[in-house]
Amino acid sequence: MLAAVLNSPTYGAGLRLAPGATIYDGSIHVVLIEDIGTIGVLRLLPRLMGSGELRTSRVKRWQVRKVRLTTRKPSTFHGDGEILGSTPVEIEVVPGAVQVLAPA
Repeated sequence: MLAAVLNSPTYGAGLRLAPGATIYDGSIHVVLIEDIGTIGVLRLLPRLMGSGELRTSRVKRWQVRKVRLTTRKPSTFHGDGEILGSTPVEIEVVPGAVQVLAPA
């Protein structure tokens, strides 16, 4: 149903797909949500609305430094709401790749 790669706990409008993720740990969190069907989604909604977290055996999570996502047919890949291309896609943590200047 959904494959997501995150470096922060939330996805979209606050859905907590990777509750343990942090932008400082040098890793990315891969989340795979299997097809849970309409009834499964309806059962999860009360908990999802309360905590924003999706807890079910149909959600698989991994913490990695690099991941390659492939699909049988090309699938659109989004990054922060923008279409970036199609699968396959490889995502990797590159420590120190971006320097940010901020006021003291």
